Amino acid sequence: MKQMYPRPTAIALAKVFQTLFMLTSLLCVMSVSAQSLNFSKYELVNGGEGQKGAEYRFTGVINDTKGNPLADCIVRIDGISPGVQLKNIDNPNSADDAAFQPVVEHMNTIGPSWIEFSFSFIPHVAGKNDNDMFQLPLLAASIYGLNGFDKAQEFVECDLGRNSQVIYETEINNLMVTRIGNSYRAENKWGVQTGKMASASIFEKFSLLNQQVTGFKVKFGVNRKAQTWAGVSTYNLALSNSAPDLTASYKPSVISFDAKAQQNYVSVEWNTARPEAVKDVIIEKSADGAQFSAIDNIDMKAVKNINGHFSYADQAATGNTRQIYYRLHMVKENGGEEYSAIRKVILADCASQVDLKLSSSLITDKLMLTIPQNWNNKEVVFEIFNENAGLVKKVIEHKAPANVELELNDLPAGTYVIRSSCQKEFAVQYAIHANRM
Repeated sequence: MKQMYPRPTAIALAKVFQTLFMLTSLLCVMSVSAQSLNFSKYELVNGGEGQKGAEYRFTGVINDTKGNPLADCIVRIDGISPGVQLKNIDNPNSADDAAFQPVVEHMNTIGPSWIEFSFSFIPHVAGKNDNDMFQLPLLAASIYGLNGFDKAQEFVECDLGRNSQVIYETEINNLMVTRIGNSYRAENKWGVQTGKMASASIFEKFSLLNQQVTGFKVKFGVNRKAQTWAGVSTYNLALSNSAPDLTASYKPSVISFDAKAQQNYVSVEWNTARPEAVKDVIIEKSADGAQFSAIDNIDMKAVKNINGHFSYADQAATGNTRQIYYRLHMVKENGGEEYSAIRKVILADCASQVDLKLSSSLITDKLMLTIPQNWNNKEVVFEIFNENAGLVKKVIEHKAPANVELELNDLPAGTYVIRSSCQKEFAVQYAIHANRM
């Protein structure tokens, strides 16, 4: 059981790359013991409980080899969206002292609703200035337990700074992992309601690693795209000053992959943390999930994307076939090869779907949409909502063309929900707007 003081609050798969061994070699010279960080004791030291600007001091999060405390951690609430309440800074009913587990209530929110924290490590010395920082030679932040609630999905964005590396500690099937600048975002994009998921799927786990860390940021939230949602989420972030078990972990070329039926085509999308390490991506298709054949070869040098997000439209996914399977065959610059997980797409309802095609879910200045054919030359309304569920832009096309271009230069970087409507039909898309680099 976790202890609070001075008072309770109110509220694996592949061979490991050689570069990872360079990271773990740092542990040989560390003055602290290789261990999970301890988040069992804390107190509110500044601001109002659960409010923006509140600061909590977790004591003895890092110990030396004899168990003496070396460092504390200041956890600050940097931001909280409307309709979100922090029930508890750290789950008091958990026996996992190594995990930081905020309990968050989302009250009838639409789109992304979230709470954001910053972590700062400081020396554990009485009277020591909190501005003096404690530097960890290596920090591993492991995210797990992201759930799905019907059509609402939990997500986490974590920023460990530049040169962070992604390590998968389990096979990833239900999470979509994307990179946003220095941050990595994981969302239970393809998972189903928690009660219907196998426990192994719920606890899919991946880690971020970085060196010389004195602090980092993390955002926990739920994404509800079309309707309001209310519920309580308990998030899980395990921190350690040692790398995960390298014999059971895996640094993938592709950090997420999905194939999904759109109107009259199948969208194949993938994200990679290091596009420069992959020479070619061969898209393969199968009718039975066993025998695959190549349908296209993507030269990654020719389509390099600084954000690591790529997509391909399979226009040939038509006919009487009810289901089809896709996978990616990666050919690396070093000559190695790697296959992605297999994705099954159900095509039975493809033609009747009301959906929009985005050129990419990760955009910089313009959002390109392909509308359903039966919307052409009709009045179509496009509404763009920010992560606070606020309407920030509205565009009306009185005679909408097949392809619509929406300017986003006037909007700040962030996550957005785009709601498009035509008469009694509507479609909702989720997009990430990134600053042009």
